Amino acid sequence: MTGTPRLVGRTSEVQVIADAVTRVSSGEGGIILVGGEAGIGKTTLVNYALKSHTRTSEPTIQCRCPGPGETIPYGPWREAFLNLQMYGGRWEPSPLPIPFGSAPALTESFEVALSLIRWLRSAGRPLVITIDDLQWSDRASMNLLRQLSGRLHDVPLLVIGVYRSEDLYHFTDIRRVFSDMLRTGTQRILLQELNRVEVEELIRAIVPSQDNPSRLADEIYRLTHGLPLFVAEILEQFKDQRYTAVPVSETVQQAIDRKLNLLDPTYISVLEEAAQIGELFDFRLLVDISTSTKEAVTTALDEAKQLGLIRNVDSQSDTFQFRHAIVRLYLMNWMHGVRLVRCHQTIAEVLERTSSDSFDAIAFHYRRAKDARSVQFLVLAGDHALRVGAILDAEERYQHALELLPKGDGMHAEILLKLGFCMRRRSEVNALQHFETALDLARQSGDLPVEAWVSYLLYERAYDRGDRVVLDDIATLSALQERLLTNDRYLYLEQLFFREHCEYPRIVMVYWSFLYTHGRLEEAEQLLSDLQKNVGAQNPQVLRMKTRLNAFLGKLDDIIDTAHELSKAAYHRHDDWSATILFTNYLYHTYLSKTDQLDKVDAIIQELMVLENQVNEKNGFGFMPKGYSAAGFYHYTRGNWKEGRKHLVDYVLEEPEPDSLITWFAAVMLVETADSDALDAVLAKLAPFRPADPPPPSTTVFTWVHAIRAQAHLLRNEVDMAKVWLEAADAHPLSQVSKLHRPFIDITWTDYYRRTGDQTKAIEACERAMVWAEAVPIPWFIIKARRRLGELQCELGEYAQAFRFLEDATSLAQTCQLPYEAALSRLSTGRVWMALETTEESTVRPEMVTRRDIVIDCLQSALDVFSCLGAREQVEAERLLDAVRTAKTSTANTRSAHPDALTEREWEVARLVAAGLTDKEVAAKLHVSPRTVDHHLRSIFRKLDVRHRTALAVYLSKQED
Repeated sequence: MTGTPRLVGRTSEVQVIADAVTRVSSGEGGIILVGGEAGIGKTTLVNYALKSHTRTSEPTIQCRCPGPGETIPYGPWREAFLNLQMYGGRWEPSPLPIPFGSAPALTESFEVALSLIRWLRSAGRPLVITIDDLQWSDRASMNLLRQLSGRLHDVPLLVIGVYRSEDLYHFTDIRRVFSDMLRTGTQRILLQELNRVEVEELIRAIVPSQDNPSRLADEIYRLTHGLPLFVAEILEQFKDQRYTAVPVSETVQQAIDRKLNLLDPTYISVLEEAAQIGELFDFRLLVDISTSTKEAVTTALDEAKQLGLIRNVDSQSDTFQFRHAIVRLYLMNWMHGVRLVRCHQTIAEVLERTSSDSFDAIAFHYRRAKDARSVQFLVLAGDHALRVGAILDAEERYQHALELLPKGDGMHAEILLKLGFCMRRRSEVNALQHFETALDLARQSGDLPVEAWVSYLLYERAYDRGDRVVLDDIATLSALQERLLTNDRYLYLEQLFFREHCEYPRIVMVYWSFLYTHGRLEEAEQLLSDLQKNVGAQNPQVLRMKTRLNAFLGKLDDIIDTAHELSKAAYHRHDDWSATILFTNYLYHTYLSKTDQLDKVDAIIQELMVLENQVNEKNGFGFMPKGYSAAGFYHYTRGNWKEGRKHLVDYVLEEPEPDSLITWFAAVMLVETADSDALDAVLAKLAPFRPADPPPPSTTVFTWVHAIRAQAHLLRNEVDMAKVWLEAADAHPLSQVSKLHRPFIDITWTDYYRRTGDQTKAIEACERAMVWAEAVPIPWFIIKARRRLGELQCELGEYAQAFRFLEDATSLAQTCQLPYEAALSRLSTGRVWMALETTEESTVRPEMVTRRDIVIDCLQSALDVFSCLGAREQVEAERLLDAVRTAKTSTANTRSAHPDALTEREWEVARLVAAGLTDKEVAAKLHVSPRTVDHHLRSIFRKLDVRHRTALAVYLSKQED
């Protein structure tokens, strides 16, 4: 609607956009799709609404898709961010992934959307982006738009996509994306023609001097059916008073011909050539490809500008744009036959000389010219799309290249390799077919780089699926890679597939993984040593491999710092997922092996919480669920079961694919607390699912999974199934050498043998678990093994040894601040005392009187912990405590008022109270309740014959003197 002072008949549509602009200014974004046929006034509507309702300080970025088959991956978004840089300040795009910024490219549109949302939140200012001719968009851009749909409710971004509705019938994929977007909250405006009343209103606005606007409206509406472009074009003539009657203009051709007829035929020829270039065209390119002289081209463009057919793009004097895409399409259809072929061939050749990286445009024009060179540039365009993470666009270009490639051409194998790589995550069956065909062709032609990479991708699939693979084949493939390390084409393919995440040399590393998984650790260690020499000791992948190997060998001190540094490096390169995963592993290694170093563990927990908060603030829509961390294990073992369940069990139940380590911790918590309500749901997400299943790609928790499944079966008295899982764990090669994983397996074997009544084997398994755990050492496992050994010694009648093991377990649990483990050991102490008390010899042992007081103290502390946690052991602790207090043992020997008569816990309470701490402060420091502190204090006053805290402090000070 050129020259109209205001919009007519679009009040409600303008209001929709105005409301969206208001919302985005307050931080609530969204997406609006504006559709309609060519000439309906879509762009005019959007520009009018934005100009009327946006502030000049708020960036409104315009971009467009140039034409069918001409839009490069992320083309309109890249144009938008290029234009946005002129605003500077908070709009620095470097944190974004390639091609928007300098961060590593991402292959998933979901991850790209995530990074964009983070960046917009950090910018903290509203942004409006309009994308014109969205029907010609590339697939990567459309997928990004679909991922943003429904997720901008608290993000200050408004995207307005303008598209031609009639063209959607030719673009099925985009029509499907639009349907998905509309279901997730995207708004749509479908413009219709003006009615007769609105046409008359437009006449009165544009040509106020018209004598009979009503009759003129009747005639114009009859000819144009209210299409705003035609109405405006006709009224322009009346405005200039060139016509006294309505021109006969019933079709698009008649509307455009009125202006084209004012041009010299030579100039029309120039515009036809410009139309073949694209909706945007460069003056120098047009001169190079035109059959007219430079002077004729210059004159033709000047005339076309005066007639309003073309215009300059912004302030670029050498770049032009057709004002109406419909005019360009009309001119394109005027060129036919040899002239059309020659024109496109010339455009492609000139672009190849002057803009060699315009792969999509060159391929497009060679294809229009039916030139075989289009295959080469389609492949290059696919490579470029693959580098920036536009997988579907890359796949589309490779597919087109294959369709145009003559049979028997040597490029077949390489294109099939690339096509299979793009399809492997989306359509595994088709990808495998491409790989197998590519492998046959590569072997026939002796194409070693392609053969090596196809073989690698096939083995990678086998590794991920746990399929049986012959190690000798991997070794042969590894040797082939060694021969190709200086082959430029081989290295090009590696960089193309894996970019900055390149784990060079990948095939050797896959070979290492198979050696490691199959328990051939000496060979794996030697290969890792060779890799460190060839690749560098600080290569991230090499460091991760070294960490995994040392974990199985129990060299935890060697891996803790490495894991920490790897996590920091991942965080600094904006890879938050890897950073948190690595840090979680760092925490769990540190926590298992350094539980008694409380300050260090607490510092690590705080560091992880800071990292998680930062990640969650940047994420916004659940990519990293709140509370994801090994901190859940920390909370659970420290007695905070509510937080532990939230961080562990709730995370696993809510997340579709939870981390295997956290899932294992959740299962441990449920098994050890006998919480069977959610146990099946958690175990259902923990691979492997059957004892005979092969190991998963990551064997970090493989044997632990077998052990916890066995524990779950024992909890349900399914002894036979527990044995099947334990035997499968023993059969795994790594379980024979892993100091990290073996203790938990042997502890589970101990429980199995005790359940079946085989005390001898139970003791053997438990002693073996103790040796493994102390070799690392892993305090958590040591405590569990000592407690079980104490109970087993009691069953054999070795009460003194039983008490010693349980006291050691309790002491270590207290040192490590593991209240539940300490309470379990104290409960077992009560069981042992009751077993001893029922024997005849107990009555003649004077130490039983003193021991009884200690046991009462133990059971009271255990009961307090169990009550606080709501643990199932609470009932047994209460029963034992009552039984011990009313035991038949003689109490003739009374306790003297001497500090030596105090128990170890009473000593701790006495010193803290004497130091001036309140009952609540003492309880917090000793991880007990104030009620327990009060119980201890009353016992202390009775034993020392003192009546209040001050007297206690004086008494203890005299004892110290």
